[in-house]
Parts: sequence; C-alpha cells; structure tokens
Amino acid sequence: MSAGVTLKDKIKSERVRASVKVESAIEENMKEKQLRWYGHVKRRDPDHIIQQAMNFDLNPTRRRGRPQSSWQRQLEKQQRDHGITDEEIENRAQYRRRLRGIHTNPGEPAAAVPN
Repeated sequence: MSAGVTLKDKIKSERVRASVKVESAIEENMKEKQLRWYGHVKRRDPDHIIQQAMNFDLNPTRRRGRPQSSWQRQLEKQQRDHGITDEEIENRAQYRRRLRGIHTNPGEPAAAVPN
C-alpha cells in the first residue's frame, strides 16, 4: 500500500487518506466534474428535454420540515461558493478556465490560460 502503510498495520483508510491528503483532491475533482455537467445542461436549448426536466417541479406542495437537498440546489450552491456567474456558464471557454481554477483558489478567477 502507499505511504509506507501495509494491511498488517491495521490503520483505517480514512486516516491514511487524511495523511496523504487524497480525500480533498477526489472531492474537488468530483465537484469540478459536476459543475462541468451542470454548465453543459444549462447551455442547452430551453426547449430541450433536459431543460424541461431541470425545471419540472415534482412536488409543488411543501411538506413540514427542512426541504430535501436536490442535485440542482447543491450545484447552485457550489456555483455561488466559487463565485461563478450565469454569464460565465454561457461562455464555454471562460467557464472551463474558471473550473480548472477550482482546485487552486476557490472563489477567485482562474489564471489566464492561453487559447
């Protein structure tokens, strides 16, 4: 195994990932992939079936308690956390550059990438 740890050492996987700092890289990579897909979906034609499904409200009546977190709400929160605007989503090249900067400085614009 990595980091000089073997199965015989009986160290939990969480501790090994924390010491190697792999967990955060995997999580950030997943967030980037989700935001890329979200941008792809948002750029589709408003009449496309994906757009209709994104805007469809399955449960118009509210139940008691905290509302369930949906995929779209999570992505919109990530978008706000990283300071990504709807205009950036529409500009595909700018959006890709911005997403590549998520790993380095969340909330700040990515460094200029040559075209």
